[in-house]
Amino acid sequence: MKKVFLVCVAVIALVGVDIDSAAIEQEYQRLLLGQWQLLGIDMILNTDLGQEEKHVLNPIMSWRFEDDGCYYETVCYQGDTVIRQYGYVLRNDSIMLQVSSNHEISSWYMIDTLTRDRLVLTSAHPVKDGELMWVYRFQRDKASFAQSLLPASGAYSVLLDDSDMVNYRYVGSVLSKRDTIKLVLATSFFNNRVSSRCNARLGVYLDDSLYGYYTLGGDYYDFCVEDNILYCIKKDDLSNVTKIELHDGIASKVFIQDTVDEKGNVWGDYFYMDEYAKTGDEWLFPLVWIEYKFR
Repeated sequence: MKKVFLVCVAVIALVGVDIDSAAIEQEYQRLLLGQWQLLGIDMILNTDLGQEEKHVLNPIMSWRFEDDGCYYETVCYQGDTVIRQYGYVLRNDSIMLQVSSNHEISSWYMIDTLTRDRLVLTSAHPVKDGELMWVYRFQRDKASFAQSLLPASGAYSVLLDDSDMVNYRYVGSVLSKRDTIKLVLATSFFNNRVSSRCNARLGVYLDDSLYGYYTLGGDYYDFCVEDNILYCIKKDDLSNVTKIELHDGIASKVFIQDTVDEKGNVWGDYFYMDEYAKTGDEWLFPLVWIEYKFR
C-alpha cells in the first residue's frame, strides 16, 4: 500500500509539473505575440578569473511574433530595410529561435523578463577561459502594446429614448493604498439623430458608489487596467499610451499625453476630478445608475 501511495503521489506531482509548464507556456505565448523593438544587445564576457567585459550593440532591428510559430525580423542598415521570416518554439521559460533561413541553425534563449511592454532574452555560451553571455533587450512597439490592451468586448449600451443613448464599459479596478477603485467609461449621445457628438466621462467608484468623474470631452480615449495600472489609449493614435497612477488614491487631476514633438517634449491635457457629492450634476444619472450593476 505504501508503494502504491508513493507511486500515486509521484504521478500527481508529475502531472502538476506538466500543468504548470503548460500554463507558463500559454501565458508566455499570449504575452509574446506582437511587435518588439530592440533597445540593445549586451555582449558580456565573464572570464574564469572573475573579470567582466561588456559591449553594447545597437542595431536598428525589430521582431514580430505570430501565433503560427513564425517570427519576422526587420533590420534597417544604411538606408535599406530587410525583413526575414524565421520560426520559434516555446518550452517552459525558454524559447528556441531559428536564426538562419535554411532551417538548420537554431539557438535556445532563456526568457529572463516578459511583460506587456518588456522582453529580455539571454543566451550563454562557453568560450576559451570563460563564458560569453548575450542579452537581448526589447520594448514592445507602442502601437502593438496599445492594441494588446484594447478590450475586445465588455461594453453595452442603454437606450434612453429614441434619440439618446449611453455606452458603458467597465474598465477595471485598481487597488490603492487604502481602497479598491473601480472605473467605468460612460459615453453619452444626446439627440444623436441630429448630431453624432458625445460627452465621455470616466466614472470613479468607491465601495461600489459613485465618487466622481473625469470629463474627457468627446469619444477620444479608451482605457484599461493592466497589472494594477490604469492605461489611457488615444483612439486615433495608438502610439499615444499614458500610464495613470492611482496607487496613492484618487487623483485630483490626471495628465493624458496627446503628442510628443521632435525634441521629446510631451504635450497633453489635464483632466480634473469632479466629486459627485459637490456637483450633484443631474446629467450624471447614467453613472449613478451603473452602481446597481456592481451589486
